[in-house]
Formats: sequence, structure tokens, C-alpha cells
Amino acid sequence: DNNIDKMNFYVNYKSFTLVSISRQTYRKGTDLLIEVIPLICRIFPNIKIIIGGDGDKKYLIDKMVDHFKLRDKIDVLG
Repeated sequence: DNNIDKMNFYVNYKSFTLVSISRQTYRKGTDLLIEVIPLICRIFPNIKIIIGGDGDKKYLIDKMVDHFKLRDKIDVLG
């Protein structure tokens, strides 16, 4: 709950952006997010994803985006 008034939030399921900003390290799990993005894209075809941050896993993140052919869906910043 965290005292967040959920009535002030609205998600337009036709088109929305998912943002993940963190240090790109093993314990942050960004690689796990990228593995499920193809499934998310099938459910929400108009989704746009922004992944921001730098770290020792950034190279792997870029490789995974290419492997899953997600360059049109994901912007990797950092």
C-alpha cells in the first residue's frame, strides 16, 4: 500500500512505456526482465521499454536485446 493513492494513476494499455533505471549488475535482474519482454510485447504490442544505467552487465544487456530482436522496442541508455 505505501500510502499511494492508486486513484491518481491510470495506465493506457494501448500504448505505454516501461522504464527501468538501475546499475546494470547481476543482482539487479535486468537480464531477467529482458527475457520476459518478448512475452510482454505479445500481450502489449505497443509497449516501449527504456532501460537506463551502466555497469558490468551492460554489454550482456545489449547482447540480449539483439538476440531477442528487441531493438525496435527497447532503448538502452547509460
